[in-house]
Amino acid sequence: MMNDAQAAAQLMRWAAENAAHLAWQRVGERSIEFDVAAPYSVRLSALSGTWQLETVSGRGIRTSSLGATDAPFGDVLESLRERLYGTATDEFDDADRSGGQALAQVLRTSSDEERDGIWCARAATLLAGHAIKDGYGLQARLRLEEAAALYAAAGDVDSESRMLQTLASLPELLRA
Repeated sequence: MMNDAQAAAQLMRWAAENAAHLAWQRVGERSIEFDVAAPYSVRLSALSGTWQLETVSGRGIRTSSLGATDAPFGDVLESLRERLYGTATDEFDDADRSGGQALAQVLRTSSDEERDGIWCARAATLLAGHAIKDGYGLQARLRLEEAAALYAAAGDVDSESRMLQTLASLPELLRA
């Protein structure tokens, strides 16, 4: 069994080969931080044989366990995406949504690198919702079209249909 520093080093090697665009950055001996606009942050740390995720977003600091450091990286990333999506979704209706937007962007980038269409679509859906709330019609339309195409490619016909329905009602949503 590897120690925490070895686990972080191994994940960084994997990231260098597979996740360059996410801008993972080693912080200390056992932690990795993702490129997120300040004052928000996403940090993954190996602590006592467990991957710990710490997010700083609009609602403050949240910490959760993502599994054992000897778990396959795909499983760790899946847990990471679930937590990022959950936090970004929880904060969607907050007065300050910028933290949730930052987390949705990390979700989008990490999913894109892994070519995970469903997670890319979920992130695009969240980002489209933020664009609608902010009155950015073109960005909302592009994100909804992207989400619909990604859901279609993944075979999720129901979600694709919901995105197309939302796209059809976009002018009304922007006026609301």
